[in-house]
Amino acid sequence: MGSARISRSHWLALAGLVATLTIAAASCDPAEARVKSKRDHHRPRAIHGPNYHPPYADIVVDDKSGFVLHEVSADEPRHPASLTKIMT
Repeated sequence: MGSARISRSHWLALAGLVATLTIAAASCDPAEARVKSKRDHHRPRAIHGPNYHPPYADIVVDDKSGFVLHEVSADEPRHPASLTKIMT
């Protein structure tokens, strides 16, 4: 069997590649974490006074008879929280 010899030009090419990669790695700046901006923080919630009453409405209807069992501000317009609630 013959021995595999690497020529001098291959060694020089390999040494040049290693030197290039070493210089490139040494010259890179380390990664730094992003600094949070002021808008990333939570804004303080509004504190309501003792006389604040959020809008509220409800209605309970018997499915079989159709009679209204309970209602609070049932005729006042309200926006549903989701489309799913409109469908059900």
